[in-house]
Amino acid sequence: MKKIVALVAVLFSVVVPVQAQADSKSLVIIDSYFDSRATGATIVCAPTLNCSTTAKPSTSIEDNTNHGDAMVEVAKRQGATNIIALRSAATPTSNVNAGNFIEALTWVNNNSSTVGAVSFSRFFNSVKMSTSLTECSPASENTAPYGGASGADKKIRDLITALNTKGIKVFAAVGNGKKSIDYPACILNTASVTSPNPNDIKTVDVDFNISLITLPGIGSNFLGTIDWKNPKMINPFVIPQATSSATAAVAAKWVVTGGFIDKVVSVQS
Repeated sequence: MKKIVALVAVLFSVVVPVQAQADSKSLVIIDSYFDSRATGATIVCAPTLNCSTTAKPSTSIEDNTNHGDAMVEVAKRQGATNIIALRSAATPTSNVNAGNFIEALTWVNNNSSTVGAVSFSRFFNSVKMSTSLTECSPASENTAPYGGASGADKKIRDLITALNTKGIKVFAAVGNGKKSIDYPACILNTASVTSPNPNDIKTVDVDFNISLITLPGIGSNFLGTIDWKNPKMINPFVIPQATSSATAAVAAKWVVTGGFIDKVVSVQS
């Protein structure tokens, strides 16, 4: 058992210019869908997807059609300018499953020379913190081509290890449940990200042999620029600060600053 302390630092609540960095390497954000009218990022699709599909407008940031765009917004807030939005779900409204994630990581591995980090703020299983590390495995959906959930799990772990060997960190959201951790964040070789509540700071006993990279505070939100009803419109919009946005923020900071060693990372809100 490894005790991990969720620490708090000051999260900027006002706009402060981020120091310009030569982020020649790209941040790859994997999500269900991205709207080219909204993100301004380079959008690519997993090989089996039809990139021409356009989602119907939705007003919820949490919807699969908008979630990826929100993550790009958060990353841009940290000064990231070289972003690849990797669309990975079967349809604009679908969740990313294990098979989709394997395709996405395979694309990253095949294009690794241009990539600095990966951000993934979705999940396809949740594991109770009180269970053993062996319970860290994906849901079975779309895993048949890999021999089921266990085969897909091995493939995902192998791809993450391959990327780590190349110096590419895979940042994954822990999830917003207090007594569980999401897959793939429970995998040892991911850089799992949490966003602790400043009103409940305490040492957390986690039965997984992982290191949580903590994002300070949950009291401030991110200021976005997308009007979700009409992606062509540019108006101030609030993106809730949760583990999803925390992951995109920390991954972007990693690429922009060239890495960091502290577990507590201050980001631009």
